[in-house]
Amino acid sequence: ALFAGDVQAVGHCLDTYWEQKKVMCDCEPDFIKKMLLKVRPLVYGAALCGAGGGGFLLLVTKQANAWHAIEVALAGQLVTLH
Repeated sequence: ALFAGDVQAVGHCLDTYWEQKKVMCDCEPDFIKKMLLKVRPLVYGAALCGAGGGGFLLLVTKQANAWHAIEVALAGQLVTLH
């Protein structure tokens, strides 16, 4: 999917990875669930990556340069966008 440039398929792969990871461990805190619900209409896929306490939320957005839409969706959350 990545080499083919199929962004939607890459997002689906990321979602599949995230669902499998949640089966193996309790890795989705409530505040992450809430954030994912807020951004779901804007993304093809999402996963929490990195080490506990120092990780990040990876999003594959439907639109290029979707920063502002993500920022609006997550207004009120204590997050930093990069």
